[in-house]
Amino acid sequence: MNEVITKLYEMEETAGRILAEAQRYKEQLLEQREREKKAVERELERELERKLSKEQKRLDEEAAAEIRDLENHCQEQQKALEEACGGHMDALAEELFQKILGT
Repeated sequence: MNEVITKLYEMEETAGRILAEAQRYKEQLLEQREREKKAVERELERELERKLSKEQKRLDEEAAAEIRDLENHCQEQQKALEEACGGHMDALAEELFQKILGT
């Protein structure tokens, strides 16, 4: 009978060690999974930053091109207005000069 109790006690100790080892293995797997998850998150963040930077650069270049186009358009309109008003301004100045002189 004593031998049966001893064997049961040994089996219980063995089962306890197996459960403890399984728990340690489970914790190691969870830690490894967490490290891998963080590594994937960091990689995704870097990829997102790279894509955002690339898109920001594209938008900046697009905006700069639009600004240059608008500046050119405005300069062309200003020249056209100066040419259109330039001839009239001389005529208006002459007319005003004649009125001042009374002729």
